Amino acid sequence: MPWTGEGREGNVEPPAPVRPEPAGRRVQLGPFDPSIAGKLVTGSMRPVSQEEYRRLAAVLHQMQAEHKVKTLMVTSALPREGKTLTVTNLALTLSEYFGRRVLLIDGDLRHPSIHEILGLPNTTGLGDGLRSERVQIPFYELSPTLTVLPAGPLHASSVGGLASNRMKAVIDGAAPRFDWVLVDTPPIGLLSDAQFLAGLVDGVLLVIGAAKTPYPLVQRAVAALGPDRLIGIVLNRVEEQTITADAYYRHYYPSSGAKDG
Repeated sequence: MPWTGEGREGNVEPPAPVRPEPAGRRVQLGPFDPSIAGKLVTGSMRPVSQEEYRRLAAVLHQMQAEHKVKTLMVTSALPREGKTLTVTNLALTLSEYFGRRVLLIDGDLRHPSIHEILGLPNTTGLGDGLRSERVQIPFYELSPTLTVLPAGPLHASSVGGLASNRMKAVIDGAAPRFDWVLVDTPPIGLLSDAQFLAGLVDGVLLVIGAAKTPYPLVQRAVAALGPDRLIGIVLNRVEEQTITADAYYRHYYPSSGAKDG
C-alpha cells in the first residue's frame, strides 16, 4: 500500500503497512553454498554449536512470552564478527527447529550478503522499496515458516530510507503476520544505519567476536544503541574446547567432522 508522507500542514501521516505477500515468489530452502555448509544449522555444523543456537532461540522465546518482543535487530560493533551468519542461523533455528513463522530482513544495504548465503536473487529488494513506494518489495518464501526480504542492489540513496516512514511500514506490516521479524544491519560501531533501525524494533542483539573486539568499542556500541534497546549480547567464535558441554553433545550426536569458521 502507498504511504502519503507529508500531510497538508506539514505533519507526517502514519505509514500504511507494507504487507509481506510471498505468494508467487516461493523458492526452495537449500542447497546452500558448500563453503558455508559447516556454518549453518541446517548443514554440517558441529552439534554443540547447533545446541547453542537452540539455547539462544529458547531464551528469545521466553523473552517474547514475558515481554512481547517480536521484532529484533542483530548488529555488531565491527565488521566480520559474524552477525549475518548469526541472524541467519537464528532465523533457521526459530523457523525450522521451533516451527515459528519468521521474516528475515537484510537491512545491511551497504554490504548485503543474506541473499548469497541462502542463494536468493538480489535484483530488487528492501532498498528499492525504500526509495520508491511504486516498487513492489520482494518477499521470498523459503519454507512454510521462513520468509526472506533481501537488501537489493547497492544504491547510495537507499540508506537514508532506513530512517523513513517506509521502513517503519515494512516492520509494522510484518509484525502481525510473523512470530519473529529479524533484521540484519551494518555494524553499529562504524555506521549510523543501525541507529536508525534500533528505534523501530522491540530489541537489539549485539554480536561480539570472542577475543577480537576491544572492550572500549563494545562500550561505544552499547552506548550508541542505548542500553534500554539492548536485550542481549552474543559471544561469537568461542573456541570449541572452552565449551564444557561439547563432550556431552558429542556423546549424543555423531561427529560431523566440520570446522567452524
